Amino acid sequence: MKPLGRLLLMIVLAQAARASGCAAKRQKSPCMLLVLSLLVPFIHCPLGPPNKPPVQSLAIRGLANTRSGEAIPYLIDALRNPLVHQDAVNALEQITHLVIRDGKSKKWLYTEDDKTADQMAERWQRWWKSAGEKANLYGPSDCTRSPEELPEK
Repeated sequence: MKPLGRLLLMIVLAQAARASGCAAKRQKSPCMLLVLSLLVPFIHCPLGPPNKPPVQSLAIRGLANTRSGEAIPYLIDALRNPLVHQDAVNALEQITHLVIRDGKSKKWLYTEDDKTADQMAERWQRWWKSAGEKANLYGPSDCTRSPEELPEK
């Protein structure tokens, strides 16, 4: 598929993921599973046309719109990719309403340092393994409060 075709497909998939039928809370609808299966391969795709959002960013945004627990492991893995790190942080916040804050400034932590990105991903993985099955998940229109700090353990 040509880069422009990939970009157009990503835009359509991101919007489809946002549709209420694909974002039913904690339900594995056929629509949502189809959207996930189509979005995930694009996380590792070539960037796309110049001066357009990278295809990977659109894939991450589409996963964020799914309100799906199945998307979270892919988003955690994307924290390690410098091209989509910030998108992955934002997507995890959108779905979970949790963030990791910088210890000094208390702002959301974004990093370009591989070691810090790995530590962030490991912290998210620990949280997902311990609390993910019981965690509330949110869709794009569910943002009603400020995000909370991701627990250490």
